[in-house]
Amino acid sequence: MPSISPPTSRDRALSALAHAGVVLPGFGLLAPLLVWRSERDQQRETAFQALQALGWQVLQVFFVQVTALILGLSIFSSLWFQALPAWWTMLMG
Repeated sequence: MPSISPPTSRDRALSALAHAGVVLPGFGLLAPLLVWRSERDQQRETAFQALQALGWQVLQVFFVQVTALILGLSIFSSLWFQALPAWWTMLMG
């Protein structure tokens, strides 16, 4: 049964470690996952903090990937449409 005692300095440190994973996008998913796995049966608040950090990391990775995709497609399409008239002129002479 999870405890409902106030958080100790160890619990605060583990919660901070889980949230510190935000510094390393992608790899930072591991820290909150490990904290949650180790604390889910002992300290409810620490496990909750780790799950919050994990959710934030998943959203961060998702939005970074979507942003990179949109940026890459916009750069590619911009270059394509700039080069198209030159290719057309070369082909049609």
